[in-house]
Amino acid sequence: MIWHRMVLCFFLMFSTAAWSSVFIRWTQPDPPPARDLGISDLVVSVDRGTTSFVKAAHSQGYRVYAEVTLQQAATAAESAEEKGLAGLVLDVSDSDRAAGESAFQQLRSAHPKVRFLVLSQGKQPQMRGNLVIKRDSVLEVSSPTAQPWIDANLALIRVEQRSHPGQIPLYSFSWNESNPAQQQAITPTDYSLAVAESCSFQADLILELEEGMQRALSAQDPQAKLFWKEVRSYIDFCAHAGEQELKPAANVAVVVDDLDTSDEVMNLFARHNIPFKVFLPSDLREENFEAFDVVVVFAKRHQTAYKRIA
Repeated sequence: MIWHRMVLCFFLMFSTAAWSSVFIRWTQPDPPPARDLGISDLVVSVDRGTTSFVKAAHSQGYRVYAEVTLQQAATAAESAEEKGLAGLVLDVSDSDRAAGESAFQQLRSAHPKVRFLVLSQGKQPQMRGNLVIKRDSVLEVSSPTAQPWIDANLALIRVEQRSHPGQIPLYSFSWNESNPAQQQAITPTDYSLAVAESCSFQADLILELEEGMQRALSAQDPQAKLFWKEVRSYIDFCAHAGEQELKPAANVAVVVDDLDTSDEVMNLFARHNIPFKVFLPSDLREENFEAFDVVVVFAKRHQTAYKRIA
């Protein structure tokens, strides 16, 4: 629990939240009123996003988005406005991402009243002290390290921000995916940590809410209300923090040839609480690097451009 609090403090210390929203992935028939959750956006499967469900969700104060595959996108877009959907969320693998973004660009032109979002797959933010390694179909847990690290989505978000300037990254993750051998109950601190991370790094998050908690909140269970009250405080904080219109804290510039979310250097910086911003070599000709204390270059030499930071 102490580690969780430490990570929360780290995220909130850098919280800027100029633009970030939290969506809830909903799987149950009846959501509670939006005012109870402090969240106005639900993401449902394309099968659940029926006209009747969307109408009922609207009456509770929600906007509803349907999550679709690349193959489902065109058909879902045709009926989205008629069903009352606020938009579609495209869940696509990294290998199909370029094709998905191209397809969504065409759909945006054809359906201007429907919002189209592309989802990235992140990981559960948490403090880590060991690794879980799979050897010959057997999960092995390494010995605890003397220097725990933060497992965060900073590298993913920074790469997405550079890949699509002007767009807010959208990501989600599955709970306990990094340590399936030790499935643990999800606590209010876990949910709060996920919310704090997304708003700190200026990204949108689709938060996966356990089905048991969904049912309890819909039933107005008193214990569930107390549970969510802790999470709600972080949701409200992030919503108001955005009014300050601050910029993300970063004193390290990382220049790379390829925008790769699995880049080990960027993930290493994130693990050690080093805030950074990602650039391509072409940015060296235009960007002002005076605000950065350190410029780390992992790219092929571009002589003319590098003279600016030499």
